[in-house]
Amino acid sequence: MWSSLSNGQKAILGIIAANVGVFFLWKVPRLQASMLRYFSSAARHPLPSMTLSSFSHISFLHLFVNMYVLWSFASAGVNMFGVEQFGAFYMSAATVSSFASIACIRLLKRPMSVSVGASGAIMALIGAVCVRYPNAQLSIAFVSEIFPHSFSADTTQIPVTNGISRRHIGVGWDCKRPLV
Repeated sequence: MWSSLSNGQKAILGIIAANVGVFFLWKVPRLQASMLRYFSSAARHPLPSMTLSSFSHISFLHLFVNMYVLWSFASAGVNMFGVEQFGAFYMSAATVSSFASIACIRLLKRPMSVSVGASGAIMALIGAVCVRYPNAQLSIAFVSEIFPHSFSADTTQIPVTNGISRRHIGVGWDCKRPLV
């Protein structure tokens, strides 16, 4: 089965495996302090935590939804960028979104908190795919089974990606509580 996968699919599965591995490392009590320091993003954490935090997830549902959406959009991203550039785009988006989270917490004078999750990188990927393929028909996972629907990427890319990103910043889906 592995040999039948494209290099892009293998790279995507590598990212998913890293996310799953980090999720289980959070469950090891002896690693909690190191995980909190290096795998959650906050202003006083080391610089690599801005990238590594994108591999951490608060719950299994958080992990599952992010990896499902990643798998759904990543093939288009790999087709757009190529495998290596997709990896660079994804990791850069993860780092920039962590920086944006820290900056917003500071600018809005919110209490210091940690931020985790791949949502920022995934939102960047969705935005890139929607810009590149504006006629793509999108639908919301699992909801489409109940209410069949789809919508065009060009009519929803700005409201959807901006609205969800603002929701992340405003409410903090991926942050506001330590993982320990």
